[in-house]
Amino acid sequence: MRITLGVKLTLTSTLLVAIVVTFLGYLHAANIREQHDAWSAERSATFRESAVRLAENSANVLAISLSEHLQGTELEQLDFVVHQLVARDARVVFVRLADQRGKVLADSVRKVSAGSLETLPGTPAELATPLEEETIVDGRRILAVRRPITLAAAPGQPTPTPIGVILFGYDLTPLDEQIARLDAQQAEATRKSLGFSLKVGGLALLAGVLLSLLQALRYSRPIRRLAQTTARIAQGDLSARVTIRQNDEVGTLGDQFNHMADRVQQLLVETVAKAELEHELALAREIQMVLVPGPGTHTAPGLEVAGHYEPAAACGGDFWDLSALPRGRAAILIGDVTGHGVPASILTATAKGCIDTLRHVHGENMQVAETMRILDRVIHEAGHGTFFMTASAIVLDATQNALFYASAAHPPGLLLRWTESGIKLSRLSARGNRLGDGESSGFEARRIRVVKDDLLVWYTDGLTDAIDAEGRTYTARRLLTTLSQIDQHAHPEQIVAHVVADLNAFRGGTPLEDDVTLVVGRIT
Repeated sequence: MRITLGVKLTLTSTLLVAIVVTFLGYLHAANIREQHDAWSAERSATFRESAVRLAENSANVLAISLSEHLQGTELEQLDFVVHQLVARDARVVFVRLADQRGKVLADSVRKVSAGSLETLPGTPAELATPLEEETIVDGRRILAVRRPITLAAAPGQPTPTPIGVILFGYDLTPLDEQIARLDAQQAEATRKSLGFSLKVGGLALLAGVLLSLLQALRYSRPIRRLAQTTARIAQGDLSARVTIRQNDEVGTLGDQFNHMADRVQQLLVETVAKAELEHELALAREIQMVLVPGPGTHTAPGLEVAGHYEPAAACGGDFWDLSALPRGRAAILIGDVTGHGVPASILTATAKGCIDTLRHVHGENMQVAETMRILDRVIHEAGHGTFFMTASAIVLDATQNALFYASAAHPPGLLLRWTESGIKLSRLSARGNRLGDGESSGFEARRIRVVKDDLLVWYTDGLTDAIDAEGRTYTARRLLTTLSQIDQHAHPEQIVAHVVADLNAFRGGTPLEDDVTLVVGRIT
């Protein structure tokens, strides 16, 4: 069975009030008992002190007035004295007078005969010592007080001279009756205290229950509304909000809950938008990957080519293209749009479409410089002067062993030729501005003779500008070193794999900051 929060608060508050009331009642009863014990102790002490004072005073008086009688045989006078002492104080049960040896000379209880004197228990030295002890006589508690009767010390004597002993017997029954009355009063006071505590405790308990019920309702209702609103949000009603008008922690909780609900709704909207964007980016990436030749070795008249393309983001701004032209010609174009992402990928698709159109229109008459000029105008118009592209255009005429190339501010291509004296390196540099600047007159077309097994390499600056964990760049020098280590008969695909492996080892997992494109061709 599930217990609601309101019931829990009520039970907890009620239990707390009951504990407090019980504790206070216990303290009150304990205080009454403590006062009674103090009064009883005080009465007993007072009774004993009065008994001792009477005994001591009597001993002092008798020492002066009856010193001769205690040392003689005039027992009638002593008997008269003890009966007077008993008659004067109702608390005195008996009085006995004895000499210093303990011989009883007078007894208020029975007549003493001079011929048969009783002896008090104890030696003379013990009888000379004061004593208070309780005993039972005829079923009554008796306090026996013994005091020595002494004469003042004579000159030259260090201590007083004992001449007798007086023994008083005090009845403790009146004291017991007083203590019994005090016990009865204490019991009555305790009963009244408990009754009062129960009444006050009942009222406090009732008030506590009512207050706890009010507080339970005050807090359980908004919490219940919070739970109901949470259930609505869980069922898909993201517009659900809770209204709590309390200036306390529950009100703050309601405000924070509404703020959280706003954030959740906003995050869900953003998540949907992000998912749609990621879907669009995935489509754009798939489309862009179609724009570049796939992995493996590709052939064209007089040429074997392999390439590697790795975007830095979901969509990149690099691309490369290989196409076969009529009459033993082949064309390669590699480009790098400034930046990366969706805008760059759109611009690469535009450039790819333009190149395909030029290839179909011009065919065997496709010229590298003219291609650059047309691309410059297209990108200038498409990018509105805010996006630019570096590129290299290459046309191989296998019938003439001639390579025509033009550049638009792109890293120069490399031609590696193995000779008897070693590797000969040529940089395929040509003057040209960026595509998109709109200055179509700035492109220079160059021609170079090629032979069988010549190695052609083109790349984008994302390759040479890649950094490692310490911020060092890969550099074109390292690329040349890596290329110089390959076998002269290695296939383009093997060379691409070798360079990419060296680049990844250099980066050590550091993310790319720019797209990487590498194209390797070998003259066949």
